[in-house]
Amino acid sequence: MKNNIEEKPGVMTPWAEINHLLTADERFEIIHPNFKNRYLFAPKNLSRLSALLFLLEQKGLDFNIIGLGNSVSLPIFEHQIFLTVRALNQIHKISNSVVEVEAGCDLRTLQSTLMTYNCELGFEDWIWKQNRATVGSALIRGCSSGLCIDKNFVRDKLLGIHIAKLDGSLVECGRGLEGAKAGPLLHKLVYGIEELGGILTKCYFCIRPIPNERLYLYWDFNNTQMLWDHFKSLQAFTNTWERLDVIISGNLAEKGFILAQISGTSEEMVLFKQICPRYESAHQKDMISTLKTHLKAYYYTSVDFTSHLDRLLPAEYIWYHSLEDLCWILTEQSVHEKNNNETKFIWKSRLRACFSNIHM
Repeated sequence: MKNNIEEKPGVMTPWAEINHLLTADERFEIIHPNFKNRYLFAPKNLSRLSALLFLLEQKGLDFNIIGLGNSVSLPIFEHQIFLTVRALNQIHKISNSVVEVEAGCDLRTLQSTLMTYNCELGFEDWIWKQNRATVGSALIRGCSSGLCIDKNFVRDKLLGIHIAKLDGSLVECGRGLEGAKAGPLLHKLVYGIEELGGILTKCYFCIRPIPNERLYLYWDFNNTQMLWDHFKSLQAFTNTWERLDVIISGNLAEKGFILAQISGTSEEMVLFKQICPRYESAHQKDMISTLKTHLKAYYYTSVDFTSHLDRLLPAEYIWYHSLEDLCWILTEQSVHEKNNNETKFIWKSRLRACFSNIHM
């Protein structure tokens, strides 16, 4: 594992009640050269998670919650006990346009499962270096990292959540309740869950049928003013875009790009092709999937689009996700290729290769 950390399953801990409560494959000793007697607990169902939290509180044992469904990286070892919900990873129900999924389920598994039902969620995970972001991490951290392909995704499609409070009590929150019983907006509750003192364990999402046809388009421009003029015309053309992004280099000699995505019935897409501004000059290619493949390692920083646009350095790219009004600066950064000890500057050549249709 990363950072010289290993997990030894089946360990007998100093606490008999915990040994009795959790099965051998839910109890781990964290093996690290600089630390001893560190334990990781990964309950596989909600009842044992609740009982574990109750025991920890009753015994006055402090612990860290780590991973948001992922495996251990290198937490702050100030505590002896660590807790993860990575084993809560089941998809329980897909029916009536709703999916019920545990927070430790990764998005790749969820999306591939939904595809067997000819449905989709609407998340994308291209921004993550590894395609293993979990539902919990996407909700708690993803909306500031470009994970939402639909405008106002969390607000519109998160139907319900289950939370385990740190005393072991369980709370369910959902839409459809009236008046004061409805509680706070779910997306605001999720964003503040760490301050709330709880663990996100399960979510209910509205899902949608996969459309009959989906178009992936991009335009390239040598002239920045022409790019912005076309971008504004596309914005005014329709409010049904699933993606409308701009990528511009700080080097004015390089091309700028507009990435667009839209879907609908076959008849709607025929009409779209006839009336969309400058459709005839668009390249029909899923550039985001290409970027997922090529941009395995890069450095990005979230910035305010308007204030940073005029201060873009020649070595930088600015990526503007207009539907969410989110923006990132991609900067030239030393990165390591997997299984290669030589440090290389690779991300920028990969980005250029994507838009030059060069196979690397």
